[in-house]
This record gives sequence, C-alpha cells and structure tokens, in this order.
Amino acid sequence: MDAPYLAKLNTPALLAERERKKEEHKKRIETLDNQYYYNEKDEPFRVKVAYITGQSSTEEYAQSIAATLKTLSLVAELIPVEAKELENIIKSGEKNYDIIVA
Repeated sequence: MDAPYLAKLNTPALLAERERKKEEHKKRIETLDNQYYYNEKDEPFRVKVAYITGQSSTEEYAQSIAATLKTLSLVAELIPVEAKELENIIKSGEKNYDIIVA
C-alpha cells in the first residue's frame, strides 16, 4: 500500500473517531437481548406470518410457527387477515408478509 495514503487514512483524529464509533457500537450491542438475532440497524430479525381468520386451526398453526421461530431466535409478527383480504393482497402484489398460513 501507498504509505502517504495510509497516513492520510490513519491520522490521530480519524483513528480516535473510529475507536469512538467502535465503543458506541459495543455499548449498543450490550443492551440488546441475547435471545434474538439482529440486523445492521440493531433491530431483531422479524418474520411476518399472515394467517386466515375465522378458522381456529390456521391461528393455531400460525402460533405454532411463531413459537418455532422464537426458538430460532427470530421475532414472529402474526398478521390476521380475512380470506378475501388475503386474496386481494396477493392479487395486488403487496408483500407485507413472509409466510401465509391458509
């Protein structure tokens, strides 16, 4: 590598700034719940589970999926939808779910 280029990147001020950012990131990480996996914004990974209302079995399956996802350190967001609403969501191309239980 080019020594002047490295010297420009590693000035005392830039090194101090990088160290400060690293320490801030460590502190943020320490406050997170160890139960979950997180993205680069320190938000837990979420899986949106849409399920058809009106049938107890679909809600039970959705809850079972949510419980399984939790054991995998993921947050499950249950989204109840009516059958007709789900049909419209699928036809419109909206993708506000990751899994559909029908």
